[in-house]
Amino acid sequence: MTEKKVLNNVSCIDKDECSGCGACKWVCPTKCIEMIMDDEGFLYPYIVEEKCESCGKCVNVCRYSIEGKKVVLKALMGWSKDTHVRCNSSSGGIFYEISKHVILNGGVVYGAEYNDQFKAIHIRVDSIEDLPRLIGSKYMQSDLQHIFEQIKSDVDHDRIVLFSGTPCQTNIVRSMFSSDLLTCISVVCHGVPSAEVWSRYLAHIQKECGEKTIKKVNFRNKNNGWNDFSLKIDFDHEYYINHHRTDIFMSGFLDNLFLRTSCYKCLHKRNDCADITLGDFWGVEKHYAEIDTTNGVSGIIVRTENGQKMLEGISMSVSVRETEYSYIFENNNSLEESVPKNNGRKYFFEDFKRNIPIDYAIKTNLSTKKRVDSMGFHLLDRWMTCIRKGKTIETFFCDNNYKTIAIYGMGIIGRQIVAELTMTSVDVKYGIDRNSDKISIDNIVMLSLSEIVNMTEVDAIVVTPVQMYGEIEKVLWYYGRQEDILSFEYIVHYIESK
Repeated sequence: MTEKKVLNNVSCIDKDECSGCGACKWVCPTKCIEMIMDDEGFLYPYIVEEKCESCGKCVNVCRYSIEGKKVVLKALMGWSKDTHVRCNSSSGGIFYEISKHVILNGGVVYGAEYNDQFKAIHIRVDSIEDLPRLIGSKYMQSDLQHIFEQIKSDVDHDRIVLFSGTPCQTNIVRSMFSSDLLTCISVVCHGVPSAEVWSRYLAHIQKECGEKTIKKVNFRNKNNGWNDFSLKIDFDHEYYINHHRTDIFMSGFLDNLFLRTSCYKCLHKRNDCADITLGDFWGVEKHYAEIDTTNGVSGIIVRTENGQKMLEGISMSVSVRETEYSYIFENNNSLEESVPKNNGRKYFFEDFKRNIPIDYAIKTNLSTKKRVDSMGFHLLDRWMTCIRKGKTIETFFCDNNYKTIAIYGMGIIGRQIVAELTMTSVDVKYGIDRNSDKISIDNIVMLSLSEIVNMTEVDAIVVTPVQMYGEIEKVLWYYGRQEDILSFEYIVHYIESK
C-alpha cells in the first residue's frame, strides 16, 4: 500500500481561520492553489495536491499575518475641511485626504471599488481624478488576488504605496511587503458578508424596481445625516433608498446573519499591524456636544510613527484633535471585538442553498436569540377569549368551504389548531415547519418547505407566524402552491366578529 503523502499547505489551517485574502495562492511556487467560492459565497483556497511540494510557504504567509502586536500611539478625531469630500465619504473623509497627499507626492493608492457587476475588488489608483472610486464603505470583502504583483512591483521600485483594507487584509500586506515606503490603513471592520448573498439581494431589488439597470450603490447615504444613514441604489432615473436598520440586506449584515465564519473570531483585530486605523466615531456628540456631526466624524487610531507623519502631511486639509481611545471604542466595539454569530446563520444558509427568495430567507432567520413573540401571544389570548364565548375556528372553515388544510408553523399556535380541529369536519392533512424532523404530532404528517412541492393540494394553508405572513405567502407561491394562503390572525378576526 502506498503511504499517503503528508502535505504542508493551507489545507491544514482551520477553515474558520481563513480570511480568504488569496496570499497563499500568490506565494505558491508551483501554482497549485486556486481561490474557489464555496456554497455560501466565500472564497477559500483549493489545493491541487498532485502539484504541491509541501514547501510550507502558503502556511507561513498565512500564520505570519496574525503574529503582529497591536499598538496605540494616540487616538484622534477629525474630518476633511472639504465639505464635498466629507459628505461623500463614509465618515469624516480622512482616507481621501491621506490618499490625495500620497498621490501628490508621487505615490499610489490601493483600495476597494465596485466593478461593473458590483463585486468588491481592490484596485491601484495613481491619479486624484480616480480617487472617488475608492471612497465610501463597500460593506463587502474585496478580492485582493490580482494586486499582490502590482504592490511588489511598486515596492521594488521604491514608490510610495498606501494600502487600505480590513485588518486581515492590511496584516497580510504588511507581512508580505517590507518597505518604509509602505503605509497601511486598516478600517474598523464589523465583518464581511457573503458576496453571493449580496448578488441575490441586488437581483431582488432590481426585480422589485422593474428590472432597471443599477448604476451606483451607496451604503452610507447621508441625506438624513451621518448618524441616520441609508443604503441607496441608483438606477437610470430612479433610486431605491432605505434606512440601514430596515433594509433587508443591512439588517442581516448588522445582525451578523451571513458573515464569513472567520469574522466571528477574528484573529487580526487585536493584532492590527496597520499604521493608522480609521472608523466612525459613533457617539462623539456625547463627549463633544459642540461638534457638528451631520456629515460624519472619523475616529483615528495612530499606531506607528509612519502613521503620525502621514497625518502631519495633511494637517492643512483636515480638522483633527486628540481624544480618548475609550471614547471611540465604546460605540464602535468592532475596533477590537469580533461580533457574535447569529443563531439563525445555519438556517439562513440552508434556505440560501435551496434558493429560497432572499428577502424571505433573511427576514425569517434574523433573530439572534429566541424572542418572545408578543404578537403571537396576543393573538393566542384573543383566540382563547373566543373559545370561552363558544366561538370556534371550525366555523370559519365551514363558512368558507375549506375542508382540507395544511398548517405552516407548528409551534404553540399550530399545535393548538390541530388539537381544536380534531374530531371536526376539517381535515389537517399536514404541517409545514423548518424543524419538521424534530416535531412529532399524532396522525399529522410533518414536512419541510422543500418537501411540499409534490404534495397534493389542500383547500387552504394556514400561516401561524402572522408577523411574517407576507414573506411566507411569497415563498409558498415560489414553491408552486396554488391554495388559498390564510393568516391565522384573519381567521381569529373572523370568528371574533361572529
